[in-house]
Amino acid sequence: MDWRDPAFAAGLTLFLVIGTPLVPRGQGIEIQLDPLGYTLLIVSGLTLAFRRVAPTAVLAVTSLATIVYYYFAYPGFFQPSAALVSLYTVAALGARWTALVSGAALCAGLLLISFRPAGLPDRQAFDGPLWVGGWFAAVIVAAETARQRKAYLNEVEQRAVDALRTKEEAAKLRATEERLRIARELHDSLTHAISLVNAQINVAAHLFDRDPDRSRTALFAVKDASKQAMGELRSALEVLRHDDEPERPHSLRQLPDLVKASEQQGVAVKVTVSGDSPAVSQHVDLAAYRIVQESLTNAARHSRASTVSVDVRYDYDKVTVRIEDDGEADSSSVVREGVGIRGMRERVAALGGEFEVGPRPTRGFAVKAVLPLGRSEDDNGGTA
Repeated sequence: MDWRDPAFAAGLTLFLVIGTPLVPRGQGIEIQLDPLGYTLLIVSGLTLAFRRVAPTAVLAVTSLATIVYYYFAYPGFFQPSAALVSLYTVAALGARWTALVSGAALCAGLLLISFRPAGLPDRQAFDGPLWVGGWFAAVIVAAETARQRKAYLNEVEQRAVDALRTKEEAAKLRATEERLRIARELHDSLTHAISLVNAQINVAAHLFDRDPDRSRTALFAVKDASKQAMGELRSALEVLRHDDEPERPHSLRQLPDLVKASEQQGVAVKVTVSGDSPAVSQHVDLAAYRIVQESLTNAARHSRASTVSVDVRYDYDKVTVRIEDDGEADSSSVVREGVGIRGMRERVAALGGEFEVGPRPTRGFAVKAVLPLGRSEDDNGGTA
């Protein structure tokens, strides 16, 4: 029970007991308060302490007390205030029909006792039914208005909570997608660079005494690869520092740099480009570049291939990238998809393309990606 209800009930009871004798209705139509009259006032007021716990029962008690009080022609016009409060509570809680029926019943009871019963003073001047009925109607309207306003405010608050929850979920989804994108970027770029560094360090260490010139060339290749890795890492960190993504410079136009890096690892690369190169969206261009980069890295690290062919074919609405090597894989080899292959597959799926990976019918490994072309002005949309 809310402590405010007992406090309100005690205050109203004190007001009824003290104030009622001070303001009588008039002369000749009432009798002086006696113990029964005070009891009815006290019961009416104190019962309101339970108006939220048992609103219908409290309304019945206060209404009955009001009828009995005026039946014996006790003085004053404050006594119905307890019934008004209980009626308001019932209507505000949504039981409007209970409030209407109870108010009508109370008015009817007051109307009946306004006629003179045997042995009691004349009550022809008693105007209680009209007075109480008007207040009851006003109270019911006020309670219904308050209830609807409260329902409206609750709905607005719930909508605000739902909107905030949706916004938070969308932000978490964007953050997850961004983390995945950064993870793919770091894997594709750093794996390629570190693989190159490892291969060239082995060459430099092997030829350090026998062929200093080739050893020096390998060390310069390590320098270039480490510089590229630092640039890739810096670009990824810029995404975390700023809201706007920095420009991604990588594209298929940089295939010669990838070929040069792979050839420094001892893999001969043959590149074939066919078709007219249209305006390709930045996301498609970057995805194709990363697929070629990851495939060349895998060919140098895992397949022990000596030659790799890279075929890029532009059509009207798509670009097809196919990378094949002559490594140790055969038709019976099982494809184990690591982080690199999963990253390529996710890139292609995000752009709505097709992706195939597996051993060639004869010997070696093949990767094929078909990417739908996007317009260059859409570079700000999509997901790389």
